[in-house]
Amino acid sequence: MLYLKQFPFRDIHLDFHTSDLIQDVGADFDPTQFARTLSEAHVSFICLFARYHHGYCYYPIKFGTTHPSLKRRDLLGEMINAVKAFNISPCVYTTVVWDELTSQLHPEWRQITPERKFIGGEQVG
Repeated sequence: MLYLKQFPFRDIHLDFHTSDLIQDVGADFDPTQFARTLSEAHVSFICLFARYHHGYCYYPIKFGTTHPSLKRRDLLGEMINAVKAFNISPCVYTTVVWDELTSQLHPEWRQITPERKFIGGEQVG
């Protein structure tokens, strides 16, 4: 009979969407406590948000927009470094299609349906 070594593991997708209306994002964040909590829960892999459908990033960026309440904080970088210190493998999530901020700044980049309507409603020109 073959016995496999059993070990606890958990893979987490940290779903983290915060609009620009939410103030003080990450203000009280403690990266070490975050990673320690994950480690105590036997998390072995975590997917962290880099950029999400509101269009903001959780890290300083040259081309794009960092979440306005981060005040120069690299929340993503802090999370990555902290989880690595606890032997938790990180990956990052970024939205590719749905982006409210870019849609507002560049409406000409929005997707259109075959019926010439913007995704989400109104008719194109």
